[in-house]
Amino acid sequence: MHLYYGCIYICLTVGNALNLVTCNTLFRKQEAKLVTYVAGSVKSTVDYIMVRQKDKAKVRNIKVISSEKCVPKHKLLVMDMWFKATKSWRRKFEPRVLVWKLKEEKTCEEYRRIVAK
Repeated sequence: MHLYYGCIYICLTVGNALNLVTCNTLFRKQEAKLVTYVAGSVKSTVDYIMVRQKDKAKVRNIKVISSEKCVPKHKLLVMDMWFKATKSWRRKFEPRVLVWKLKEEKTCEEYRRIVAK
C-alpha cells in the first residue's frame, strides 16, 4: 500500500471512530474545483475538512480557492458554516450585604443581636 493511501485510510478510520464526516464529499463539484494539490501535470485532492456528524447540517459550502496558495503546490480549502446565535444566560441575582447600613444605630444594634445568637 502506498504511503499516501495509508494516510488516507488512517484518517478515514479515525474519523469513522470519532463520528466525523469528510465535508469534501458532501457537495457535487466539477473536477477542477475539487483539486487541492497541483504539481506539474499531477492534480489531486489531498486536503480534507472533517466535522462532527451532528454539525454536518451546518456546513453550507466547501470551496477551493485556486488563486491563493497557502503551502507550495497546495491550494487553500475553505468551508462555510452557518451558526445560530445562542441566547446568553444571566446569572441569578444574589443580594449584596448592605454594609453601609451598619452605620445607623438601629441597624447596628439589630445586627449585633442576630450575630450574638
